[in-house]
Amino acid sequence: MNPYDGTTYLSSGFIVQGTPNANFQVNFPKAGSFPFLCIIHPGMAGTVTVSDTATPTSQADIDAAAQAAFSAATPALKAEAAKLAQIPVTQRANVDGSTT
Repeated sequence: MNPYDGTTYLSSGFIVQGTPNANFQVNFPKAGSFPFLCIIHPGMAGTVTVSDTATPTSQADIDAAAQAAFSAATPALKAEAAKLAQIPVTQRANVDGSTT
């Protein structure tokens, strides 16, 4: 288990399913919010929120908060998807016969 207090960078490296390194676990020794991002997938980011052990959060509360966040983000995401859908798709032939 990798201890992480938020003062440095921590990398999981490449995680490939079916290999011994297919899982990556992190131990957060203190409460707080810890941002993360995926270097491979630009724009994929989030925050791990660690609560004090004296005040556990129920799974129902976690689910409700996630649903509320999803519902709040949905209109903006739909608007962005509609804009992206208007961008024409183009193809071109490559020298090797494939298309891009």
